[in-house]
Amino acid sequence: MCEQIAREGSSTEVALEKLHRAGAGPIEAIKALRAGRGLTLAEAKQRLHQSPAWSTEVRNAELLHEALWEALGVDHPEEVEKPESES
Repeated sequence: MCEQIAREGSSTEVALEKLHRAGAGPIEAIKALRAGRGLTLAEAKQRLHQSPAWSTEVRNAELLHEALWEALGVDHPEEVEKPESES
Protein backbone atom coordinates (compact mmCIF):
# COMPACT_ATOMS: atom_id res chain seq x y z
CA MET A 1 0.00 0.00 0.00
CA CYS A 2 2.75 2.48 0.92
CA GLU A 3 4.63 1.75 -2.30
CA GLN A 4 1.47 2.46 -4.29
CA ILE A 5 0.96 5.77 -2.46
CA ALA A 6 4.56 6.77 -3.20
CA ARG A 7 4.20 5.83 -6.86
CA GLU A 8 0.92 7.70 -7.35
CA GLY A 9 1.98 11.03 -5.79
CA SER A 10 2.48 13.83 -8.31
CA SER A 11 5.76 14.71 -6.60
CA THR A 12 7.95 13.24 -3.89
CA GLU A 13 6.65 15.80 -1.39
CA VAL A 14 3.03 14.98 -2.21
CA ALA A 15 3.84 11.29 -1.80
CA LEU A 16 5.45 12.02 1.59
CA GLU A 17 2.40 14.00 2.71
CA LYS A 18 0.08 11.16 1.67
CA LEU A 19 2.26 8.55 3.37
CA HIS A 20 2.26 10.61 6.57
CA ARG A 21 -1.54 10.99 6.49
CA ALA A 22 -1.91 7.25 5.85
CA GLY A 23 -0.06 6.55 9.10
CA ALA A 24 3.20 5.26 7.64
CA GLY A 25 6.24 5.44 9.87
CA PRO A 26 9.50 7.01 8.71
CA ILE A 27 11.10 3.67 7.81
CA GLU A 28 8.01 2.59 5.87
CA ALA A 29 7.97 5.93 4.04
CA ILE A 30 11.64 5.66 3.12
CA LYS A 31 11.14 2.09 1.85
CA ALA A 32 8.11 3.23 -0.15
CA LEU A 33 10.04 6.09 -1.75
CA ARG A 34 12.81 3.70 -2.75
CA ALA A 35 10.46 1.14 -4.24
CA GLY A 36 7.78 3.45 -5.64
CA ARG A 37 9.90 6.32 -6.92
CA GLY A 38 13.27 4.67 -7.52
CA LEU A 39 15.21 6.81 -5.05
CA THR A 40 18.40 5.65 -3.40
CA LEU A 41 18.40 5.15 0.35
CA ALA A 42 20.32 8.41 0.83
CA GLU A 43 17.92 10.34 -1.42
CA ALA A 44 14.83 8.93 0.28
CA LYS A 45 16.17 9.71 3.77
CA GLN A 46 17.15 13.24 2.71
CA ARG A 47 13.72 13.94 1.18
CA LEU A 48 11.95 12.69 4.30
CA HIS A 49 14.18 14.78 6.58
CA GLN A 50 13.52 17.90 4.48
CA SER A 51 9.78 17.34 4.23
CA PRO A 52 7.52 19.76 6.12
CA ALA A 53 5.02 16.90 6.57
CA TRP A 54 7.60 14.93 8.58
CA SER A 55 9.18 17.83 10.51
CA THR A 56 7.71 16.82 13.89
CA GLU A 57 8.89 13.22 13.58
CA VAL A 58 12.35 14.30 12.39
CA ARG A 59 12.73 16.75 15.28
CA ASN A 60 11.57 14.14 17.82
CA ALA A 61 14.10 11.66 16.44
CA GLU A 62 16.86 14.27 16.72
CA LEU A 63 15.92 14.98 20.34
CA LEU A 64 15.91 11.27 21.12
CA HIS A 65 19.35 10.81 19.56
CA GLU A 66 20.71 13.78 21.52
CA ALA A 67 19.32 12.34 24.76
CA LEU A 68 20.84 8.94 24.02
CA TRP A 69 24.28 10.42 23.33
CA GLU A 70 24.01 12.50 26.49
CA ALA A 71 23.09 9.40 28.50
CA LEU A 72 26.20 7.73 27.09
CA GLY A 73 28.24 10.73 28.18
CA VAL A 74 29.41 11.81 24.73
CA ASP A 75 28.73 14.93 22.71
CA HIS A 76 28.94 13.37 19.26
CA PRO A 77 28.70 9.88 17.80
CA GLU A 78 32.26 10.23 16.51
CA GLU A 79 33.49 10.18 20.12
CA VAL A 80 32.27 6.63 20.68
CA GLU A 81 35.13 4.15 20.48
CA LYS A 82 34.67 1.46 17.88
CA PRO A 83 35.65 -2.04 18.92
CA GLU A 84 38.82 -3.31 17.33
CA SER A 85 38.23 -6.04 14.79
CA GLU A 86 39.71 -9.38 15.61
CA SER A 87 42.28 -10.46 13.07
